Amino acid sequence: MYISDLGKNEMTLCELEVYAGVNAKVNYSFDFFESGLSEKEIIVQALLNGISSLIQQNNLEIKTHKKIRKIEHKFLDIKKKYVFFGPWKENKIIDKMVWDYDYNGNLVEWNWYRKDNLVRKVVISNNSNSRLSEQISYNFKNEIEKRVVYKYSQTGVLLEETYYTGDGSLKGKCVYENINDRIASTVFDDSDKIIAKIEYMLSEDNRILEVKGYNADDCLIIGFDYRYDSNGWKIEERCFLEGNIRSDKIVYKYDKECRRIEDISYDEKDVIRSIIKYTYDSNDNLIGEVYHSQIKLSPMGIGKGLYGHLEQESKIDIMYKYNSEDNWIKKVYLKFEKNLSSRPVSITYREIKYY
Repeated sequence: MYISDLGKNEMTLCELEVYAGVNAKVNYSFDFFESGLSEKEIIVQALLNGISSLIQQNNLEIKTHKKIRKIEHKFLDIKKKYVFFGPWKENKIIDKMVWDYDYNGNLVEWNWYRKDNLVRKVVISNNSNSRLSEQISYNFKNEIEKRVVYKYSQTGVLLEETYYTGDGSLKGKCVYENINDRIASTVFDDSDKIIAKIEYMLSEDNRILEVKGYNADDCLIIGFDYRYDSNGWKIEERCFLEGNIRSDKIVYKYDKECRRIEDISYDEKDVIRSIIKYTYDSNDNLIGEVYHSQIKLSPMGIGKGLYGHLEQESKIDIMYKYNSEDNWIKKVYLKFEKNLSSRPVSITYREIKYY
């Protein structure tokens, strides 16, 4: 599940859920039909999109009995009080993200702003079963850019999602079918040509057990599998690339209160690549995350080198501040560099509004 922006971007190589965003019902993978992507990139994006579409979870992680109306994240940059010296201070809002919910708890709109200017907007429609029926994506001019329509069986099983451009032209579609204990997704482009095949294995309680992405020739491009303990907590996930060669592995550790306390990432030779450690207060609130890259040029993203590399060995702390309801309202990122003390990198404020 979603842990932090840090975890999403720099550590959890196989953490599929987080790549769909803070709220998995927002489809951030519209662009896997775009030209210029490699075969691997198309298949990875299609695979992640399928996770989002099949599971459709609201990962709010908010403690309340109230009806949530809106969640707002404000991302601030940091600068010195004076040009070259003095304490660090909050500067200005560089990004803002807003999630709007209806009275039934369904996400209905997501907006991303940069310096108060709209960057992207997604409007979501849900059916009577609170399942996605349509998503419309708007660009910074508030023009329709893309649209996705979802089709279900009479029993609520996802059958198909169809993608359209802003002018209504077909971009492609994903067709789902249940085969034995697996869900198979076939991805077609606008000319009805197969561009990816994905297989998902889910547990009875909707947990991901295994997912594999193939090209049109049925060659495995990337795959993941998961192990859980007797309490249902995820304890290991592995990533496989072409030739079924293991690329990455993450081991999750928990304390006796079943709180996640450590994520350890290994490379294909079982050398530790990076570690995240979590600390909690007496109310079980996460109050700190420490990320440490063990080696230079640690691969980040899914698979080797797919999304670039960290520039150097690094250590990052994340500290949280909570309100009286035990919901975090402030998150501070601190970076430790060689021969330097820690310095703040960014600050995120979260505001929660209710009906």
